[in-house]
Amino acid sequence: MTGVSFQEAMATVSGTVDAKAALEVNPEHYIVVGDIAAGQRGMETFGMFGEPAFVHGVADKEIPRGLPIKKDPAYPLTLCGEMLLKSDDTPIHVGACHQVQPREDGFAMKSTFFCPGRAPKAIADGHKIHFALEIINGAKFAAKQH
Repeated sequence: MTGVSFQEAMATVSGTVDAKAALEVNPEHYIVVGDIAAGQRGMETFGMFGEPAFVHGVADKEIPRGLPIKKDPAYPLTLCGEMLLKSDDTPIHVGACHQVQPREDGFAMKSTFFCPGRAPKAIADGHKIHFALEIINGAKFAAKQH
């Protein structure tokens, strides 16, 4: 990605810059409230599968234990989060882990979506598209702000 930093793109995706923009950059987001560093609530679909879920989570700089994801030293920034149902804090074992390599003109990123191994394949396949939409559209929105 060139022209914007990871932080600028994620500020749009997370709603930090503009809550309405967070909804515009990803059509699978229905509600985005709060800050990903302190705790965020949202409603989204998971890979175009089923009904939207009202969830919450907090971002972390560490890869959650138990995941088959290894830290890549060439990507020094890490942003991971696991979602819980907002209604009763039930962990739904769904989340994301982004490893980021800042570059002079932008950033490179490796994203991993995780969910239970027996979850329908549509959830994981759809969330690949979900990530692409929110990161690319978040970066486009941020670039317009320059």
